[in-house]
Amino acid sequence: MLKEYVGSTFDEVRLTDKVMEEALDRLELGISLDVARQVCYTWMTRSMIWAEDERALIDELRKDDAFFRGMAPLEVVSILSQEVSEILRGEEELLYRARYLTDGAVIDAMNRAGVNGTYINMTGL
Repeated sequence: MLKEYVGSTFDEVRLTDKVMEEALDRLELGISLDVARQVCYTWMTRSMIWAEDERALIDELRKDDAFFRGMAPLEVVSILSQEVSEILRGEEELLYRARYLTDGAVIDAMNRAGVNGTYINMTGL
């Protein structure tokens, strides 16, 4: 059968510039990478942010329209953290698929489970 998926351990190292830039671009948020990374990491690990990080975020948001669209700072952090989480899950899925969903592995799993069909259809599930 296919190897069971186990998610990666979360740490600040995973919040690379690439991940943070992609999340900020998707949300069209014009805040700095360092502030975004710090508030996301704290929120994602503790479900809170430090007062000094909140002040830094508010300063950044005042430079951006998002602050004036009626979004509270913690709402911005929550939405940004959700976007970061989705990006990280997508990266993990691609790595898992590349490592374990070879044609032979899928065909073997289908045979063992007694599933009829083409491995191409099963790979996409």
